[in-house]
Amino acid sequence: MDLVPWKRGRDDSALQSLRNEFNRIFDRFWSGELEPLHLGRWLPAVDVSETDNDVTVRAETPGIDPKDIEVYVEGDVLTIKGEKKEETETKDRNFHRVERQYGSFSRSIQLPANVEADKVEAQAANGVLTIRLPKQEDEKRKKVQIKAD
Repeated sequence: MDLVPWKRGRDDSALQSLRNEFNRIFDRFWSGELEPLHLGRWLPAVDVSETDNDVTVRAETPGIDPKDIEVYVEGDVLTIKGEKKEETETKDRNFHRVERQYGSFSRSIQLPANVEADKVEAQAANGVLTIRLPKQEDEKRKKVQIKAD
């Protein structure tokens, strides 16, 4: 395969300008100056774990009143909805940086097993919502005794 030499032409200045802009963006990103794009939405981070008897979901919900969170189970889907309300007290304040996220969220999670929806328990403590979802009896792993001849 032959290399084709780069021919400089009228579009070279536009290409150089684009390259310089990308370099500035990357420099700002790696220096921490560039804020992430949130697109007006945020979702709490979750961990989903499973034992023989239940599924546990832990969601980070710091600064959210548990009264502002709703938990639904429909089939094998868990939905967590809520709202983190923005502080409105801004009198005599000049903000230099705002990184905390506010607003409503809805997070639906496919569960790894069918659960007993009427026995689900949820507890909020220290900014973490813990949801324990007992598995249905037919979903629980059962040990089978092996008979020797």
